[in-house]
Amino acid sequence: MADSKSIKAMKMYQHVDRVYKELKMMGYKDDGPLKAEDLWTFDHWHMLGTHTLDLLIRKLKLDSTHDVLDAGSGLGGTSRYLAYRTGCRALAVEMQPDVHAVAETLTRRSGLADHVEHAMGDMAELKLVNRQFDVAIAIMMLVHVGLNRKKVIENICKYVKPGGTFYVEEWVKTKDFTDHQKTIIKADGAADPDSVPTSEEYKQMFESAGLVVLEMENMTEAWTVAARERIRLFERSREKFVAIHNEETYEALGHFYKRMNALYVDRCIGGLRIIGRKKD
Repeated sequence: MADSKSIKAMKMYQHVDRVYKELKMMGYKDDGPLKAEDLWTFDHWHMLGTHTLDLLIRKLKLDSTHDVLDAGSGLGGTSRYLAYRTGCRALAVEMQPDVHAVAETLTRRSGLADHVEHAMGDMAELKLVNRQFDVAIAIMMLVHVGLNRKKVIENICKYVKPGGTFYVEEWVKTKDFTDHQKTIIKADGAADPDSVPTSEEYKQMFESAGLVVLEMENMTEAWTVAARERIRLFERSREKFVAIHNEETYEALGHFYKRMNALYVDRCIGGLRIIGRKKD
């Protein structure tokens, strides 16, 4: 399983303090209060941003009565957005200390600390006392856990109430990887190329953990379009980005975006959405 150091190979997880620079450019003072909605353009690291979360809210009928486990929560954008939109409560679990610290700060500053709790830890080993959740979410997290994937899924399942629901969006293997593609997946995607599951393998893992798969949707085309558009918008904003951050950060992120796009274009990596529930 990737640890908090090895996962930094993924350049999107580097320079996380860039969030504070973005906020300063928007006129926010250091550590002052901020509007949660002003974070939405850069505190989500999954492919379709808030579009994914709006669909999640509709599909799972999420509301203020729900407790949500957000596994691999990154900057906490998913938990904050869901809490802001629905009034739900969320526990955001992130393994990277610097990312966790920024996430906690953003939640406090946006006034959502009463709804969003943060915890730092490895989902394979996470131990919670007397905690059960109505909903569990894992978006672009399982890709990083390698051969521990089954254990992580089982641990997440353990904290979902009987009859509770889960929502997953993840990379899937769509064909055998070339050596070059394996290098990209490992060096830039912080993932083990030899353990990336197919859609059917994911289905089997969830079902063996006591979960019933209700929907499986191929997201490959949508993610391929999004990856290409991400590069276009990023390159168009180069001058502004460099002025806020620096050339090194721009080049690092640009490299990451292009390498990920290449995997989608080659159709060796795809996207999968899974929705289901835990058996009663």
